[in-house]
Amino acid sequence: MLTSVPVELRQCVKLVELSLEHNKLVRPLLDFRAMAELRVLRLFGNPLEFLPEILPLHKLRHLSLANMRIVADENLRSVNVQIEMENSSYFTASRHKLSAFFSLIFRFSSCHHPLLASALAKIMQDQGNRVVVGKDENAVRQLISMITSDDRHV
Repeated sequence: MLTSVPVELRQCVKLVELSLEHNKLVRPLLDFRAMAELRVLRLFGNPLEFLPEILPLHKLRHLSLANMRIVADENLRSVNVQIEMENSSYFTASRHKLSAFFSLIFRFSSCHHPLLASALAKIMQDQGNRVVVGKDENAVRQLISMITSDDRHV
């Protein structure tokens, strides 16, 4: 099991899919600026404390992290969000089924990525999810920033 990501990974500029699922990654140091072709990023099953900066990944259409799997079509018109409940303490410690996911995406500007913004739009259709996010000051701050963004996908 990996506890860190090999630094040589940044040299894989033509990489299309990266699967790091079910490891022990807590703070993966990934520089995605050179990985413009990456379409699939799988981080599911890691006790992540923060999400690496994914904004440079303009082609990203498949993302798994915390207990979420997000898949979108090329134009982000159709987004499938799948929530998986696991028995691990990483998820049971969270009060809400999406707490781990929300804490990752609202910590920095990751929620501004078009794929995550599209997934959030779908997730926020549920009243319970809106209540949880509304109680988190940082989440509200990030949502306001998204609303004022010029990006049509955000």
